[in-house]
Amino acid sequence: MLQHAEKAPAAGRCNPRSGQPDDAARSAERGDKVSPLDLLKRPGAVRTEELGAYLAESRGLERDFLREVLRSRRNAWRVAIAAAVFGFASLMTLTLQIEESSKPVPPFILRVDNTTGQTDVVSVMKTRQDSYGDVVDRYWLSQYTMHRESYDYQTIQADYNATGLMSAPDVAAEYRHVFEGDNARDKILGDRGRILVEMESPPVLNPGTSTASARFTTVLHWKNNRPDEVRHWIATIAYSYVQSPMKPQDRLINPLGFQVQSYRVDPELAR
Repeated sequence: MLQHAEKAPAAGRCNPRSGQPDDAARSAERGDKVSPLDLLKRPGAVRTEELGAYLAESRGLERDFLREVLRSRRNAWRVAIAAAVFGFASLMTLTLQIEESSKPVPPFILRVDNTTGQTDVVSVMKTRQDSYGDVVDRYWLSQYTMHRESYDYQTIQADYNATGLMSAPDVAAEYRHVFEGDNARDKILGDRGRILVEMESPPVLNPGTSTASARFTTVLHWKNNRPDEVRHWIATIAYSYVQSPMKPQDRLINPLGFQVQSYRVDPELAR
């Protein structure tokens, strides 16, 4: 009988020169991924499934590469924006510091008391103006008149200080005489009488000159039921705004440097 040769088990693709399966075939049989170099080295034909696996792997690598590129670009933009914001903030901070340091120091003067030796810091107005407008001029003229002509035992010191701050040296000396000697106002009135001042109308400014007329009424009121004494007056005032040194607390009383250069008061007879 004819004996048929047993069919050899299917083997991988053989190398035609050696008759042995090549590396690519053995890798395919084991289920390993086929390297492109293996496909190129293999002399035989490339199977369709091997080519498809290679192409799929290549596309996956391209997607991974593109994803990394996009991620790197986003990170680069974030870093650039953060650096720009930080740089802008630093520049603004530096600009503000330079601006603050370049501001001129407010002028001040050290004043020494010759009697006690105490040193005070006084400020000076940066600029001086002849007038701050009619409304402001009338306000300070009225304030000066009320401070100078009023009397109240409880508040006389405040009126005395304000009048001195708003008076030129010779005018302030005349005002101090009111509280000197036996006929000093505070000695006569003490805490028994008060002088109330009422402005009858806003001070009248004389155009072209720093002078004004102020009409006011004084009421001397006694606590012992004596009749009130009512009198009408007219004050002629010359004034200006001066750049004089002042303590900070004095600047609160007279911030603009208003100063009376001359002051004359006469009774108003025609009523």
